[in-house]
Amino acid sequence: MTDEERQKLAKSLDDDLDNFIGGLSKSTYKDGWKPETWEEEMQKHPFFRNKPLEDGEELPPLIQGLQELKYDSTMHNDEELAATFKEDGNLCFKVKKYRHAVDNYTEALRKRHPNTELITQLLTNRAAAHYHLGNYRSSLRDCERAVALTPGHMKAILRGVHCCARLTRHCGALEWCDRGLALDPLHSELVKLRNTATAAQRVEERDRRQAALKERREAAADASLLAALHQSNVRLMTADGAAAAGDAMRVELLTPQLPGVEARVHLTSDGALCWPIVFLYPEHGQSDLVQAALETDLLSDHLAVMFGADAPPSEWDPQRRYTADRLQLYYEEAGQARLVSVPAQTQLRSVLADPRYVVKGGVPGFLVLLRDSDFHREFLARYTVLNGCR
Repeated sequence: MTDEERQKLAKSLDDDLDNFIGGLSKSTYKDGWKPETWEEEMQKHPFFRNKPLEDGEELPPLIQGLQELKYDSTMHNDEELAATFKEDGNLCFKVKKYRHAVDNYTEALRKRHPNTELITQLLTNRAAAHYHLGNYRSSLRDCERAVALTPGHMKAILRGVHCCARLTRHCGALEWCDRGLALDPLHSELVKLRNTATAAQRVEERDRRQAALKERREAAADASLLAALHQSNVRLMTADGAAAAGDAMRVELLTPQLPGVEARVHLTSDGALCWPIVFLYPEHGQSDLVQAALETDLLSDHLAVMFGADAPPSEWDPQRRYTADRLQLYYEEAGQARLVSVPAQTQLRSVLADPRYVVKGGVPGFLVLLRDSDFHREFLARYTVLNGCR
């Protein structure tokens, strides 16, 4: 075709297009931006929008269409799509949207392609996002995978050191440091991190030795305590209400179950048992807790402190009806509807050695009644009363 023929053909096509456009019906454009809504419409346009999309916000149709083109698998191969997701992940990371960054890097890693460098970068970037989210184990796994693909990838090595430090895996941190220093012996950050991990490992080993020593000492103290309880013929109540004695006793049964008790029974430096004990006053629904009572103490000694002439009156006994010489002590026989009377001049160890007495919840307890009172008589009528300690 000559130039003259080509020009004639072009003019003919232009004329045909003009005639076609001229033959179309005229109408007013209705979809344009209106003066009162132009700012809102602009925010919906991907080229003019100046605000980021909020979480959960529905995508405007135009942006959705562009995204479909951007991630269309028919137009891009897997490596190109992985690079696209990586770019989106990097943008999320820069604005500290670490969870969205992880999602984008994960989507990129799902694409199958042979680009080892890109996969290593994605794993390292996802490790960094996981690290900022506090997912240190996930971050460490990504570092391990990245180094398995690219052994000399220093970013993954440094991130692995930091993850191990956060997880207090000091041996692991040293291994990562040594891996990096084998590549760059003068790497200042790795040298510093290795010194820190070494010091932390020494502290951890020291704490472990101290904890083991403390555990051995506590075990020895528990064994001595159980031996002393066995020798004193003490019986402890189990969770099912049975009585444990001798080799059947366990230290767990000595844990105080009463609120306010500061310490369980223990051995003094002289080898005497020191107990927390409780006195109960059923007539008034009150109680007194003695934090430390030696097994050689007389029960009357503690009553004298609480109800002696020099003791202030109790709020629940303003008339001072309860005086040390007018009180009678009892304990309830385990598993029986029977009370055993206890003379106030009895030593604590004599009561605990009585085969009818079982220590419940780690704290020996005694009922205290006002002798010859109406409540005293009514209360005893509910029980069979036995005399004294055997």
